[in-house]
Amino acid sequence: MTYNQGILEKIDVYKRLYADERPGQILATISPYTFHFSDSQRANLGLEQRPLDSWHFPDDADAFVDAGIENLRRFTAYTKDLQSDYIPNLSVGLGVALASAFFSDAKIRFSADTSWVHPVIHDWSDLDRLTLSEDHAWYRLLAQMTKRIVSSCAGDYVPGCYAYFGPSDMANALRGNALFYDYHDNPDQVHRLMRISTEAIIWLHEHLLALTGLAAGGSVMADIWLPGPALFMSEDASDLCSADIYRTFSRPYTQRIIDRFGSAYMHHHAVGRHIHDQIATLNNLQVVELSWDPNCPRPIDDIVCYYRMNPSVPLQTRCTAADVYANIDHLMQCRTILMVIVESLEEAKDVLAFIRYHSRI
Repeated sequence: MTYNQGILEKIDVYKRLYADERPGQILATISPYTFHFSDSQRANLGLEQRPLDSWHFPDDADAFVDAGIENLRRFTAYTKDLQSDYIPNLSVGLGVALASAFFSDAKIRFSADTSWVHPVIHDWSDLDRLTLSEDHAWYRLLAQMTKRIVSSCAGDYVPGCYAYFGPSDMANALRGNALFYDYHDNPDQVHRLMRISTEAIIWLHEHLLALTGLAAGGSVMADIWLPGPALFMSEDASDLCSADIYRTFSRPYTQRIIDRFGSAYMHHHAVGRHIHDQIATLNNLQVVELSWDPNCPRPIDDIVCYYRMNPSVPLQTRCTAADVYANIDHLMQCRTILMVIVESLEEAKDVLAFIRYHSRI
């Protein structure tokens, strides 16, 4: 795939970021995730706002992808003059359910903006029924939609792979919240479940990566570029566990996946601050994201403390434009990728110019 000059120039910025560990480098993305459009703005721009549960899969799969591409192109055209580090990209946006259902046969339930499954491991013998196969209906759907994203690309966006669970999130999806008792009551079975989860995540990324290929030697996820065949993983379930549980049951399997591909992006939550240092020091981790959650301290308000736990790994978090202005002295002590929330093009231009003025990169 040949990408347009704007995308290639942004990738070069990320290459410089990863090559230089000095603090004071601040990148910022203004994306469809962080540009808060009003309903009238969406209507004027022709941005589709159709709930996920109004689509019917697999029948609507191609139409769903086409609508996503059109939305992306309209957003990119509208924000073309912004000096943002956002890289236009698209992957299969069907919520979290397919991250386990592609090999579990779980029934998927869609809501307006995500999807979920109920546990399928009720007895440990149920593990024997989990199979990895290209013939699985939900895998076929993922492959079909990914192929359409690739074939429709004109070099104006980067096709991405599906966002995966980390091993503990996969285990939680398959076993449900009984997993948190199993850590103590059935540790041997949990390790078996983690091994199966690890194998499944590797299998899926290998298959989808074969369809998308690399972009200038790397991968795009969470709107940013990472070197190599990187994958997106989450450690949400681990955030709810003790540091000892994470070290014993999760980290070794997460590391095994990263070792397989040599590069990864990790998402977790502010509630998991007690394991952030362990997550951030995984070998060959390229970026760690801390999610801003309700009823938890916001990462941006303690950004220096978080960054000191992972000085060799850039830290990504969401924040408002006002947060950037208030915390610029702290941000200049870190290496960060900010997902900046804005309400207008004018607000976006102003905050991006402010970041450019202060950033080392």
